Amino acid sequence: MGKKNFNIMLREHGLKVTDARLAILSVLDAVHGPMSTEEIHRALKKTPVDIVSVYRNLEAFLGAGMVREIDLRRGSSCYEMAHNHHHHIVCVKCGVIEKFDGCIVEGALTGILSKSKKFKSVSDHSFELFGLCKKCSTL
Repeated sequence: MGKKNFNIMLREHGLKVTDARLAILSVLDAVHGPMSTEEIHRALKKTPVDIVSVYRNLEAFLGAGMVREIDLRRGSSCYEMAHNHHHHIVCVKCGVIEKFDGCIVEGALTGILSKSKKFKSVSDHSFELFGLCKKCSTL
């Protein structure tokens, strides 16, 4: 995306532009996939940012809707940029992750909400699939 666009994005979401925030967003944007807080921290080689600051900034980004939190059943949350809606297939054996576009959840929401006794709307959702990749299924 580029440093200039991250500056604009941060300002549009009411967040102060800092070197740490720019570095974290650059890491997430470059990887094009979910990363744990620890993986993000390790990737910040050029910008010294402590792990607590990574956690705090991710929380700020989540609150602003700039990043998504994803549970890939690894024991801790993973994060990725929220600019395009997609889901993931995760191999339970080797951990390989593949993203896929298209969402069956959106098509099912009307029916789900019409049957719900307590909910009127859904503002967000997460949908991950778990199984074996082709390589692991042949072992």
